[in-house]
Amino acid sequence: MKLFFCIKIAPRTRLLHKDKEKFMSKYSMIMSWSEEDQAYIVSVPELPGCMAEGKTPEEAVKNAEIIIQEWIETALEDGEEIPKPHLFSMSV
Repeated sequence: MKLFFCIKIAPRTRLLHKDKEKFMSKYSMIMSWSEEDQAYIVSVPELPGCMAEGKTPEEAVKNAEIIIQEWIETALEDGEEIPKPHLFSMSV
């Protein structure tokens, strides 16, 4: 089962169309393993509802990059604000 989510919920900071490419690859990604789906799950904290999965970590990240692009393009088409990338840190 492929898992791709792209749900927008009230983003905060305005990102201009010209800045889209600049920020595309700068969003944080959080990866986890799903026993239920037997897949790696990637979520993008700055883009609410933006998630993807893959059988390998590399595939999950690649799928997440596609979903990030689609999330941003949809928001721009709808005239919505897009959150700017933030640096998230987690202690392990």
